[in-house]
Amino acid sequence: PIQNEVDISYLVPNLLENKKIIVYPKIEANDDTIHFYSVTDLKKDFILGKYNILEPVTKQEISSEQIDILLIPGILFDITGNRIGYGKGYYDKYLSANSVLTIGVAYDFQVLDGEASIPFEEQDQKMDMIVTETRILKTTDRF
Repeated sequence: PIQNEVDISYLVPNLLENKKIIVYPKIEANDDTIHFYSVTDLKKDFILGKYNILEPVTKQEISSEQIDILLIPGILFDITGNRIGYGKGYYDKYLSANSVLTIGVAYDFQVLDGEASIPFEEQDQKMDMIVTETRILKTTDRF
């Protein structure tokens, strides 16, 4: 997590014990796009990368067909699944080309309630679900 994003790394050991493949994003300098790499050790498999964010050092890239669900952080969400990240659109570009289920992870204070909504553009991709410390919001029929 960076800045005020939810830290979900505590989930990883249990998922690994249950034989799940865990992937983390990396922004590739050669094409300035997001790619996902398998990790097995949260202490050894990372280096400081682009934007001073920890990125996986492993070389085992995982294709979108192998990914069941992406847990995606954000700064702000609304109850219809719109998301504001840090403004580069890496996740939006990836999701527009790949059909992966998405769960936005947030704190309650990061989710706009009621009729308040986040401005969005055509290329923005909605989350299928948003999970906070107190609630689960299903925002599409994909689950």
